[in-house]
Amino acid sequence: MSPETAQKIIEENRALYDRIADHFVQTRHKLWPDGLRIADYIPKESRVLDVGCGSGRLFSLLRGKKCDYFGSDNSEHIIEAARNQYALQGAKFVVGSLTNIPCTDEYFDVVAMIASLHHIPSGQLQQTALRECFRVLKPGGIFVMTVWNLEADYFKMKFNLADDSFIHPEKGLEKGDFFIPWKNDKGELLGNRFVHSFEMDELARLITSVGLSIQTMEYIKNGVATNKNGGSNILIVASK
Repeated sequence: MSPETAQKIIEENRALYDRIADHFVQTRHKLWPDGLRIADYIPKESRVLDVGCGSGRLFSLLRGKKCDYFGSDNSEHIIEAARNQYALQGAKFVVGSLTNIPCTDEYFDVVAMIASLHHIPSGQLQQTALRECFRVLKPGGIFVMTVWNLEADYFKMKFNLADDSFIHPEKGLEKGDFFIPWKNDKGELLGNRFVHSFEMDELARLITSVGLSIQTMEYIKNGVATNKNGGSNILIVASK
């Protein structure tokens, strides 16, 4: 993928999330089992960066742990909504790109990247995002990440994915790259989001290439480890 195409996709994704911010936040209020599993890896009273935080709902799982929570996202409207919901409870939010995190080196005990990396096009930019997570993480810190497992039966049925849906050469995309729709409650199409379908070995290469050491890597659904067909997410826990 050309750098120009990748940057165009990032900007289109950001603009879409700005447009759908109110509806997106409405769909992200509930606590979710995979989120509870993620929270298990975050120690009490740790300083946490939630990269690509969206609505900031991870914060709601950490309040009992008295963590110092920071959330970043490149959508100004979504950050505004997250601030409105959680800022008075102690959460802090900043607008920032996954590929250029606006934070100090080695500042966080934990960096979480939940359902975000698959929205970044091109292996080069995905590696840049992971390198940024490594940069802001303290030595010995914890990195916890999930990406959608788009090979799961759940996603294939939800988005009616066929084998050839993963290639869109006419849009400058590559194998594993495609767009999925975002619809409102009336079923009206509001836009299409870029996603990349990761394989486990592909993720492992990216994560270790920036210096992180993988501790756990598995398919999960409803917070429980499962197989490739059943797991709606891939969970990765690594350390610096």
